[in-house]
Amino acid sequence: MKSLFCLLPALIVLLTSLQTGHAETKVMTPKVNHRSEPVGIESGRPVFRWNLEDTERNTFQQSYRLTTASHPALLGKTPDFWDSGWVDSNECVEVEYAGKTLSPSRRYYWNVQVRNHRGQVSSLFRPASF
Repeated sequence: MKSLFCLLPALIVLLTSLQTGHAETKVMTPKVNHRSEPVGIESGRPVFRWNLEDTERNTFQQSYRLTTASHPALLGKTPDFWDSGWVDSNECVEVEYAGKTLSPSRRYYWNVQVRNHRGQVSSLFRPASF
């Protein structure tokens, strides 16, 4: 009986953490010029879009950081074509590229991270390309 009383506080903490959970923000359905993974783009200034998904209701994007690089490994560290820096905006549709000049015959990789209104930063999704 004594051991049951010792386990009760731990059980309460466990159930409470499962109930409230840890909210997770994810970027979903990344697109360039309204297409997923387009092969070659004609415009030197593509537009990006993404959706925000969160385990908690009524979550919205407060800011974003979009990066573009010649290789996926450069996206998280030192993107060689564009790093928007953190932009205070809830925009996630028609975000215009503002980096170095792009060549239509070359493949580029991109990623976006968002910060929600609670200050939580999304993880990087699998790099998309165009």
